[in-house]
Amino acid sequence: DRNLHIGIFICYESMYPRYSRLMTLNESNLLLTQSNDAWFQSRAAQEQHLSAVVLRGVENRRDIVRSTTNGITCLIDAQGRISKRLPADVTDLLSGEVTLREGKTVWTRFGDWFVYACLAFLVGTLLTPQIDCLRKRRLLSN
Repeated sequence: DRNLHIGIFICYESMYPRYSRLMTLNESNLLLTQSNDAWFQSRAAQEQHLSAVVLRGVENRRDIVRSTTNGITCLIDAQGRISKRLPADVTDLLSGEVTLREGKTVWTRFGDWFVYACLAFLVGTLLTPQIDCLRKRRLLSN
């Protein structure tokens, strides 16, 4: 299909939102992640890794195909729902349907601007009383 633009991230890159965001900004309409989860020591770690992948799909409103050699292979829709899933450590073929999506979320467009805006507001709120106090001292000393 000429309209298929896949953004691919490998293994631990799924922990960093900027990669999937940049791929979506570059017109990816489907995300694919490949991983070898053998180095995880527990099933809980595999689930946590999967949770990060789910977040990448929701943040960018993109379906994700997750393929692992020995972890959790699954299909995730743009709302974060796992539509199909293989059990952990099962070698098999998973097939299903995904939706190619267009458009960008607010987070995809602007990234962490909201976090920085909140931080600036917090700093401003904390500094305002200090600045007022300094002004009053200067006025009293003159």
